[in-house]
Amino acid sequence: MGSIFRTDEPIPTTNGPFPTEDELIQSMIERYIQDCGATMQQQADLYNRVLPKVLRGSEEPVFTHAKFKPNNAIIRPGGDIVILDWAVSGSYPSYWEYAIAMLACGNWKGDWHAYIAKILEEYPSH
Repeated sequence: MGSIFRTDEPIPTTNGPFPTEDELIQSMIERYIQDCGATMQQQADLYNRVLPKVLRGSEEPVFTHAKFKPNNAIIRPGGDIVILDWAVSGSYPSYWEYAIAMLACGNWKGDWHAYIAKILEEYPSH
C-alpha cells in the first residue's frame, strides 16, 4: 500500500510523512484525483465526505509492518514465524495493518481471509 503514496517526485502533500490522520486521508483523496482526473470528482467528493468518518484510528500512530500479506509471512519447519519485507514499515494509523491485510484477500482464491482475525485485531475494535 505504500505505493499509493509513491510519486516520481517528492510531493509532501501526497507521499508524506503525514503528521495527522486527517492529512493522511486528504493525501489519499488528492492522490485519487491525480490518478483519475477531474472526471472522477463525484467519487472524490464522496471520499472527502466519508473517509474522515470511516478511517478513524486511535489518533496515536502505531508501528506497523504496513505490507502484511501471505507472501510476507513464512512458517519455518520448527514453527518459527518470520515476517519479511519491512521496507514500508513505520508509524501508521491503528487501522492500517488490518486494512492492508484485508486488501491482500484480493480475489479470495486462497484462505488468507480465514487467518486475518487470528493474526490481527479486527478493525474497528473500539
